[in-house]
Amino acid sequence: MTNSTSQTTHSDAKFDIKEEFTKYLSYWPWYLFSMAIAILIAYFYSRYTPDTYRTTAKIRVLDEGKGLELPSSAFVFKRSSINLDNDMELVKSKRLLSKVVEDLNLTTTYIQIGKFRDTELWPAPFKVVEIPNMFLSGLSFLIEVKSDGYIITNEQQKYPDLVLKGYAIKGGTSGIPFSIIPRSESEMAKYIGNVYLVKFGSVESVARGLAWRLQIAKHNNSGDILTISLEGTNKRKSEDIINKVVEQFNLDGIQDRQLVHKRTMDFVDDRFVFLASELDSIEKEKEDFKVSHNLISIEADAGFSMGLKAETDMEVFGVETQKALAQFLKESLISDQGFNLLPESIGLDDASANGLIAQYNVLVQERDDLIKSAGNKNPIVIGVEVNLLKVRGNLNESIDNYLNQLKVTEEQFKQRENEAKGLVASVPEKETLLRAIERQQTIKETLYLFLLQKREEAAINFAITADSIKVLDNATTSGPISPDRRKIYIMAILAGLLVPFGIIYGVNYLDTKIHGKAQLERQVPGISVVGEIPLVEDQKLFLNAHDKSMLAESFRILTTNVNYVLGKKDSSAKIVYVTSTIKGEGKTFVATNLALAFASVNHKVLLIGADLRNPQLHNNLKLKKTDKGLSDYLFDNNLNYSDLIIHPKIVNNKNFSVLLAGTIPPNPSELFVNGRFERLLDDFASDYDYIVIDTAPTLLVTDTLLISQYSDVTLYVTRSNYTDKNILDFSKELHRDQKLKNMSYVLNGVGGLKSKGYGYNYGYGYGYEAYNEKLPWYKRMFSRV
Repeated sequence: MTNSTSQTTHSDAKFDIKEEFTKYLSYWPWYLFSMAIAILIAYFYSRYTPDTYRTTAKIRVLDEGKGLELPSSAFVFKRSSINLDNDMELVKSKRLLSKVVEDLNLTTTYIQIGKFRDTELWPAPFKVVEIPNMFLSGLSFLIEVKSDGYIITNEQQKYPDLVLKGYAIKGGTSGIPFSIIPRSESEMAKYIGNVYLVKFGSVESVARGLAWRLQIAKHNNSGDILTISLEGTNKRKSEDIINKVVEQFNLDGIQDRQLVHKRTMDFVDDRFVFLASELDSIEKEKEDFKVSHNLISIEADAGFSMGLKAETDMEVFGVETQKALAQFLKESLISDQGFNLLPESIGLDDASANGLIAQYNVLVQERDDLIKSAGNKNPIVIGVEVNLLKVRGNLNESIDNYLNQLKVTEEQFKQRENEAKGLVASVPEKETLLRAIERQQTIKETLYLFLLQKREEAAINFAITADSIKVLDNATTSGPISPDRRKIYIMAILAGLLVPFGIIYGVNYLDTKIHGKAQLERQVPGISVVGEIPLVEDQKLFLNAHDKSMLAESFRILTTNVNYVLGKKDSSAKIVYVTSTIKGEGKTFVATNLALAFASVNHKVLLIGADLRNPQLHNNLKLKKTDKGLSDYLFDNNLNYSDLIIHPKIVNNKNFSVLLAGTIPPNPSELFVNGRFERLLDDFASDYDYIVIDTAPTLLVTDTLLISQYSDVTLYVTRSNYTDKNILDFSKELHRDQKLKNMSYVLNGVGGLKSKGYGYNYGYGYGYEAYNEKLPWYKRMFSRV
């Protein structure tokens, strides 16, 4: 038993690549049909799908620290590197793209409705202008151009259908929420009959969609070049959008640079008002002093004393100037309650303070940019504000340190000045007081002129602010990137091959039926398959001894093989059982034609219907179901079997006799074991050459097994495309346990061509002497369906 199971497993696992290839190749018409359908679908898809183009522009981001600024701005902290990641986010920011949407009026989309595909227009034959405060976002209108005006339909049915006269339509008064302005009324006749779909969207949603479609990438990791690209079905529209994005990005950078210079000019203007007031006060004081002391002019002191005194005066003057500038800056910093830009390059000689001012301004700009794109609550913005507070504290401390330093320096200079004064003790006290007044006047005048110069420099820098980017390549559109027709056709061919292959594979994988002799032999190793019965239209009986059809030839081969299995036997009748596993496998058909085949070669044959539960023999031979038969004989001891033998009228052969199953009994099994069936066979043994017995299916009832010992050979019928592989295990068990004598298989229903054909496809060509009917081409192509 173990040996048999092992052998079966090995046989089942055997893989015949030639058979598998032939199995799939036999469906070649379906592959051709599938590929034709797939290629046809690919053609229509490629033909009627709008082409999508890629539009690309290339820009170089310039260093903000390098521009057409005056040399005096050398003390300003310059940005030494470019952060392309921030610039990429800025280009896709909602604020910048919203300006692009508004400038190009991208909230309105124009689509021409075609027979097979729709086309986006840019520009359209007319312009639709939305009436303010109408809120048309999400609505769409169909506008059909007629010879005298328009027919307008709202798809959402929020507005009624309108028929308008004229091509220039003013919104509101005509009942529509927008105005229609034709680009040229004289050319509107060209568009008569066209239908256009006009869609409205909000600035926010269109900008969000544009940010999703816009692609920005670095040209290389170490450079400062950005590539901006956009995919769309309208080349001109995509080019206009990218050019506008580049323009807006450049303008945004210019405005950021100009903001620093504008803040410097505002600071100087505020200082001018204060200095003008102080100068007026000092001049008035000098005038009053001269009048009250009767002074007209002061003679220059001669010699070394006056020279030394003049030198110390200049040093003190310089220190006081720096103190005034530092004090002005400190007052500006204290009065600023927010995070505003501080004036740069105002003449302060402290490098630390100048550096902190520049750093502070850079952080302020960075914070403003982040607030524009991310909002006040963004963690990055909060982090920048923390850094600003730190820098502001450091700047206050730096200014205080610088003032303390100036105070010490001033004291030293004043000490030297006092020493110089001792040398000019002869100068009257009045002259000393006048000099003090004139010194204050000179300081204020110098500071005024200095700030005036800085304001002019800031104004010039504001006017000549350089671009923030350099356009390397304007927006250009390459050929269509989709649909990729070559790829589509390749995929269609692959799909045309894979779809039928997958279906066939799936059907074969799920198929558990027997289809051919080779498959049956693999399933039942060690058991002979003695016959293959072809499937022909209008199954018929072997009634003509000279019949050359496929069916007749197959049964002649079966009789030969049965005789070979029977071997040499005494002169008594040879008993052949014909059974199957379940009903519907054709055992009665095989038994009838087998008996007729034996009779056709002048053998006396008796066909017995032993399937008492579901007799079908009478149907094949056109007999009455009510005729008495085997069951009646087994039940009634008074019946003579010779009275039950029938010679069917449709069979013109005196060697052929039939014993029908008879009346369906309630207890067939009991009838078979009462001994009369064995005696009946003994009585028939001397009268016939062959006794063919149509028995009941073995899986369903035990009738066949009860009488199996009386047979010489048992033909076990299976049916192609009907018998399940799994139920063959039952027949193998019967053979293994020797419950059926001399068992062999017959495969019924093989192939599928008409009986007049030149052969059926399972390896043989029965009937080659018969007329070979040539089938039409379409039947030859689909003969395997």
